[in-house]
Amino acid sequence: MTYRTFLVELFPRLEAVRRIERELDRKIAHRFNVLDYLRQDELGLSRVIADLLDPEARHGQGALFLETLLELDGVREVVGWPNLDSCRIAVATERKTDAGRSIDISVEIVDAEDTRYCLAIENKPYAVDQPKQVLDYMEFLECKYPGRFLLIYLSPTGEGPSEHSIDMESLREQKEPNRRFAIMAYSAPPARRHDEFEEFRIPCTLADWLRKCRNLCDADRLRWFLGDAEKFCKQTFGDGTMSSDIESKAILEFVLSDRRNLESAFAVYKAWSLVRDDICRRYLEKLCSHIRVAVKEDESLGKFIDGPDGLRVEYTYGAAAYDSHILLYRRSWVEYCIEESSRTLGESRTRTAIAMNNASHGPSNWGAGVASPISRDKMRPDDRERRDLLAEKLAGKGRTAYWPWWELLDKGKEDWSSRILDLQEESERSTENGEHGLTAYFVGKFVSIAKRAMPIIDEVEGRATRGGA
Repeated sequence: MTYRTFLVELFPRLEAVRRIERELDRKIAHRFNVLDYLRQDELGLSRVIADLLDPEARHGQGALFLETLLELDGVREVVGWPNLDSCRIAVATERKTDAGRSIDISVEIVDAEDTRYCLAIENKPYAVDQPKQVLDYMEFLECKYPGRFLLIYLSPTGEGPSEHSIDMESLREQKEPNRRFAIMAYSAPPARRHDEFEEFRIPCTLADWLRKCRNLCDADRLRWFLGDAEKFCKQTFGDGTMSSDIESKAILEFVLSDRRNLESAFAVYKAWSLVRDDICRRYLEKLCSHIRVAVKEDESLGKFIDGPDGLRVEYTYGAAAYDSHILLYRRSWVEYCIEESSRTLGESRTRTAIAMNNASHGPSNWGAGVASPISRDKMRPDDRERRDLLAEKLAGKGRTAYWPWWELLDKGKEDWSSRILDLQEESERSTENGEHGLTAYFVGKFVSIAKRAMPIIDEVEGRATRGGA
């Protein structure tokens, strides 16, 4: 079977199942998910999890969901949790440590003898670690609850903390005399992960825990919500590249029905990353052009586009995490001292920039904000002091070592792999036709960040701050 014949025969099957799906949507809201209408950033997801763990929350299930989590393999045996019936339980989000950091979720358990325990969760659905972040949390918890705590590192598919957050030697020390650190995935990855963090991973995912809670819950309204939350975890962080379960099953049946179908599907699969990257690269180029035009036409930004100190707008596309980006910066901004081995966004960039880039392998987890050209922990003291002042004035919530201010793009727009058809369509439109759909959103987001951040960067890192140099 030729590739053309394969696709020609597959297309009517997909059309048939799409008609079925539209009918299911009309009658039973087949693809409706309440989480599509809620805040899905790190803080929003933390609040959902914390509320489920809180026995006093309005879900009305008492400590059922917390008990279910404490009974999981990898959690149950690590501390020796007390019977919750006789305990006082306090659940908090953004709990401050002595060093001023914030633990995403804290569940403090106090037994009848006033002995205190803590289940803490560091929620990392999108963001990267800050320097010594996990190490500081472990030291804080050990001081407050010596030997009676567990810190769960909650990541998309079971990724561990970065080396600059806690080194492996310090992490392994947390296993003695009992384990005080564990990793939980939002959803299982397509293939089992084998690396140095494997010994710390809990075999149950957050999606698995939500399913267990749903099965134990008697309230239908809550069961629907838990089902939506489970589905969200799988579609957002699991292997959810197909548009729907019905389509996936139809394709599976067709591909496995004949050896030649399987061979054709495998050939398409091998070429898909090339197709995806070509479309995304061309779209990123067109998006950069749209942003350049929008900046030039904006009254507050356009005056900076020309001249020796004018703005530069450039793009780069790459398949690895953090390799794809659009950058906007002024030549008059302070240059950082950077060794060749320490360079990040842009091969030659040495200045702070308004940036939009991908935070995961492939064109996914796009975010935007203000980016430094070098990690904070590799800066000279004077560069670091100036960069910290910039971060303070920007007052951004998503600070990381590379980003004084960072925010993830809206759900449905941050993952380009699932929007290839839209990107292809919009990249084929001429610039003269104006901005549409995704392009209008990305340009608007980028320009709004630039308008907010550029006056602050000018103030902290502009030519005037160096005595007119």
